[in-house]
Amino acid sequence: METKYILLGGLLLYGSVFWSTGELNPFTENAKQRMNQRAKIERQAYQENYEKIFGPNGYADINGDGIIDFREGLNAYKRMKGEFFSGNIFPRSPLGIAEDGPTSSELEKAVKSYEANK
Repeated sequence: METKYILLGGLLLYGSVFWSTGELNPFTENAKQRMNQRAKIERQAYQENYEKIFGPNGYADINGDGIIDFREGLNAYKRMKGEFFSGNIFPRSPLGIAEDGPTSSELEKAVKSYEANK
């Protein structure tokens, strides 16, 4: 019975690597390069969105004084997460460690929100 789950898990893992790289053999150098390139693009997009919101003259600095005060920070948080009290304000990992920053999708959501209100 456990063998079925192990095989199913391995098949799903292999399928996800094949889907993301397009390579039948996920251990080829080409597959590794594609995975690394995809990760690099995602990190770059994350950094760009973070800078758009929290960087110098970012969207979160509504009054343009160069400081993101508490109210502006709450506004940015609301745009990223939705409602303030809809979930845990300081989510924790399974190890009990507070997560540091927003996810890529949350940053994208906030950037779209700010840009829609321009």
